[in-house]
Amino acid sequence: MNRDDKSSDTATVGFRRDFFSRYFNPEGHGSGKAGSTVLIRALLANATFKQTFLEKVALMLNDVYTPEKILAMVDRLQGNIDAEMKYDVDLWDSITYSFWQQHCDHIRNYAKNYQEYALKYVQSYFSLSDSEMNSIFGRKTTLEDTTNGG
Repeated sequence: MNRDDKSSDTATVGFRRDFFSRYFNPEGHGSGKAGSTVLIRALLANATFKQTFLEKVALMLNDVYTPEKILAMVDRLQGNIDAEMKYDVDLWDSITYSFWQQHCDHIRNYAKNYQEYALKYVQSYFSLSDSEMNSIFGRKTTLEDTTNGG
């Protein structure tokens, strides 16, 4: 498991999962480890590619997928279909309007928390110093370092 609290709370699985260790695993990823990671790992062995990759990750975290932008998008999209969902849930046995609202709140929770975990895992996977994190990302994680599977 790549979650700090080892809980089974599916609402937090996404942001507590170590993307880098999972998708760059030499054994592969996905069902039966069928997804090869040979290409990305070979590319990351090149210092120029690795630096560019980290800069793009920083761009995504700092400018594209900010909590504020994600929260605004969730609010907008939820607002767009809210009235319809009150009627649509009647067509499904497995979902209620309240459940749908909770799911939207889980997405908001993800948006508020994922950046700290992404920073933690990128620093751990690439063995970046605090100075390198500040240089590339403009900050380092505020989460405790739990390098033993955290």
